Amino acid sequence: PAQNSPRVFDIDPSTGEITRLSAVDYDSVTPIYYLVVKLRTTQLPPFEDYTQVIIKLEDVNDNVPFFSSSKYSASVLENVPPGVYITTVTATDNDSGSNSEITYSFGSGDTRNFRIDEKLGHIYTRESLDRERQSVYDFFVL
Repeated sequence: PAQNSPRVFDIDPSTGEITRLSAVDYDSVTPIYYLVVKLRTTQLPPFEDYTQVIIKLEDVNDNVPFFSSSKYSASVLENVPPGVYITTVTATDNDSGSNSEITYSFGSGDTRNFRIDEKLGHIYTRESLDRERQSVYDFFVL
């Protein structure tokens, strides 16, 4: 938990409204701030009271996911049955929670003979491959 140092928040002494003094990025700071607010009367004798305000930052989807490699290459024997594992593509998203969830799918290219596990990035054969018909398959994963 972060304290208000350096000062990230300010409080209006007349209204009690708490405002942000500077930009805060959920991915680069502690996402919870604990502020101690003091109330003091102006009459004599002054009376004081304290309370704690907890500010929880929420993540926004502000990071672009990226693959761990710009190109993947794999080999598979011809005539293997459908459902044979070929390779795995992996990507990372530096956001948090549901904003960091990645779904894999095929983009352009010759993908009719393959399927991809949308959660894990595993690529499998969809049907038996024949090297004499086609020896190389090239496609994009999103």
